[in-house]
Amino acid sequence: MLMHHLGTGRAAAIQFILRMIGYVIILLATLELLGIPIGKLLLGGAALSIVLSVAAQQALANFFASIVLVISHPFAVGEQITLKSGALGGEYSGIVLDIGLTHTKLQDESGEVVLMPNASLLSGAAILVQKRGASFAHKIEDKVITGKRPAHRK
Repeated sequence: MLMHHLGTGRAAAIQFILRMIGYVIILLATLELLGIPIGKLLLGGAALSIVLSVAAQQALANFFASIVLVISHPFAVGEQITLKSGALGGEYSGIVLDIGLTHTKLQDESGEVVLMPNASLLSGAAILVQKRGASFAHKIEDKVITGKRPAHRK
């Protein structure tokens, strides 16, 4: 049911986050029950996370951008959008096929599938050209800046 409302990518992102939170809680509870001092482990984990976050900065930026896309919901799967961003190297237009953990899939007019990094989507502007279910003859002129939703969209 969650996949029907959010799309496959968004449902997978929420499922992944909830699963990781559960694993961390189970791990900490197990270590506490075994009598292992978790203070030093947490300090070592914090130092390791700093090193890994610097090394994987772009991948983490795309992951956290997908969380922002799940929460803000500036466009949905099946909608036709045009993306304008210097980070993308110009303008891309197409129908949103999927919003994944790191990339959003767009299908352009020629049928080619383009993978757009989620971090680049958040740094640019998205123009909603056609809402899901609308006919191609009926174009919507709303401009949607990423993260802001017009009052009439639900």
